[in-house]
Amino acid sequence: MHPPRLPSFDPGVTAFVWAVVLAFYAWVFMLAVGVHGGTALVVAFVCLFVFFLFVRLFGRSVHE
Repeated sequence: MHPPRLPSFDPGVTAFVWAVVLAFYAWVFMLAVGVHGGTALVVAFVCLFVFFLFVRLFGRSVHE
């Protein structure tokens, strides 16, 4: 009997999760180094969009 496999996720969902995690990390880092909160938030949203596009376009699944 084989062990159960993880469910398959759409690449867009995976890219969005990666983008949210990396943008959150960038936001926390900017706050830690003294960037103003509003500026950090705007830059984090821009990072979220860029990270999403990058992972969606260039990210690959292990099984592909």
